[in-house]
Amino acid sequence: APTLSAPPAGAAVRTAAAPQTPSPAAPAPPAPTPAPPAPVAPAAPPPPPPAPVAAAPPTPAPVAAAPAPSGGFSVGQKVSWNGKSGVVQFVGAVKFATGEWIGVELDTDSGMHNGTVMGKEYFTCAPKRGIFSQAAALQGASAPAPSAQAPAPAAPAPPAAAPAAAAPAPVESFTVGQKVSWSGKSGVVKFIGSVKFAKGEWIGVELDTEAGVHNGSVMGVGYFECAPKRGIFAQAAQLQARSLVAA
Repeated sequence: APTLSAPPAGAAVRTAAAPQTPSPAAPAPPAPTPAPPAPVAPAAPPPPPPAPVAAAPPTPAPVAAAPAPSGGFSVGQKVSWNGKSGVVQFVGAVKFATGEWIGVELDTDSGMHNGTVMGKEYFTCAPKRGIFSQAAALQGASAPAPSAQAPAPAAPAPPAAAPAAAAPAPVESFTVGQKVSWSGKSGVVKFIGSVKFAKGEWIGVELDTEAGVHNGSVMGVGYFECAPKRGIFAQAAQLQARSLVAA
């Protein structure tokens, strides 16, 4: 085996330097912080849709005037009866006849009463100035002419043609002594002819019960005789022959 020799005297002894540990590498600098993104302004909302244009309101139709009672006659109106002028004082039902009647105060003493008939006061006027009539026997005073300055209203559209009306049924004829029915009440015809309290032909009936209004006399004129409260006057259209009623 080899023998190690000692170094000569005076020779410097070299000590082997320990190997140096390399310095650790410096850490990499941190990456720069990215700049924050610029704020983005929110998008503006879309404009609201335009409001719908309100339709113009329809023109209201003119209100039709209420029809005047009794064929257009009213209390206080100037009228003409048999060529005699007067003023309407009463409109309504009466006890001496059926239907609606118009009481008129005439301008002259050419009437029949003072507004009281058979003890019932319907209106007040001077004696012999009052009469009762139905609308068909009166004529109203003419309406005043419209002002020339007032604009003429637009002519209304012509109405649609109305269907042809059926021919009215003929009015039945009656004779004295015939059995009839009036408003569901039976009786006997006692008089047919003209009367002083109204125009036209009237039929006097004696009812079988006390459901009438007189005894056959009206305004002092006797047309027939019957018991009190059994007499009525009616027109032919208001009566039915008993044979028709029983059928």
